Amino acid sequence: LTHDQVLVMKMKVQNGKIDKRDRGKPITMQMVGEDWATNLEMALTQRLGVSAEMQQQLFHVDASSYKFSEEVANSRSFPGLKTVYFVNEVSIYVTDPNHVDLHFMGLPDGNDFPFTRMDRTTSVQFSSRGSSGSIVVSHWGWLPVAEAMSKPVKKNEQRLTFADSIMCLEAKEVVPKRRVPAPEGKLPPVSFDEEKLALQEAMKNQKTDWVKAKRAANRILDPAYSCRNFFDDVVGAFPELKLYLVGYGAHLSSSGRSADDEYQRTICALFAVYWLMRRNQRGAECFSYGLTDDWKAPRIMPPSDPSDEEWAEFSKRKAFHEETDWASVFRLFVDAGLMLASGRHNP
Repeated sequence: LTHDQVLVMKMKVQNGKIDKRDRGKPITMQMVGEDWATNLEMALTQRLGVSAEMQQQLFHVDASSYKFSEEVANSRSFPGLKTVYFVNEVSIYVTDPNHVDLHFMGLPDGNDFPFTRMDRTTSVQFSSRGSSGSIVVSHWGWLPVAEAMSKPVKKNEQRLTFADSIMCLEAKEVVPKRRVPAPEGKLPPVSFDEEKLALQEAMKNQKTDWVKAKRAANRILDPAYSCRNFFDDVVGAFPELKLYLVGYGAHLSSSGRSADDEYQRTICALFAVYWLMRRNQRGAECFSYGLTDDWKAPRIMPPSDPSDEEWAEFSKRKAFHEETDWASVFRLFVDAGLMLASGRHNP
């Protein structure tokens, strides 16, 4: 970083919604009690995962910058009503941006980074369902101080207050994606003994089922071998897939996604191979539209009475299917040695 930077929110993802209402804002949190110093420590821990020890070692709180203010703005909970907000602000500086423990914050290069946390207000509600809906993924970025703090206000334009800024953008609905069931059975608990490798301990006594693995490879072009058959074989063949169930708390991954999200992405990659190799068996349609709930046919018709988001999703899939050069995709598989020019394969 060649210039002073400030950390700001880029966007937040929660419960299938992309929320950009807090875009451009620094770290914020609703106060608990009246001690701003204690709340500051909590905010850094809960919003960024910075421990109290790390804060003392690598952060400096400029107490002289502390400012308290009152703002009257539209209520976030009750639109149309005015609410008084008490705002506590203070500046914090990173004293050693090159420290290895701060790489997860995109330092020292100033890269964007995600952070995943549990929304405690909904975690109890969703925990009984085994859902990751209470997981909040915040995307942060570094901006030059001059750019973040000195945005000009146009003539006759009133600068938004701290509270009003959260009302400017509406959360965008995301069409829920279809998901496969999580792998059955869990690996033995991992104690993470310092003298043992966690991966080695988790995979102890686990073996690859080569009968299922070879069946998936041999029958991948068999018209009678369904996508569900393929899914059951690959999940049963490779116990490594159960590693997605080994994690911390809500099974979060270093990518900022839940472990179940990463599992779904892995299965989707396997499905892509299955469908794209079936060039003459409606594989392109299945790859573009996905399958019906019974796993038997591509979902080539739009949903009945679709919402705007659902119709937009279907239109994108339709355009992708019609505009993709599927012959080139097939040649890619031939060049990779996965398919023969005749359309057959050699497992």
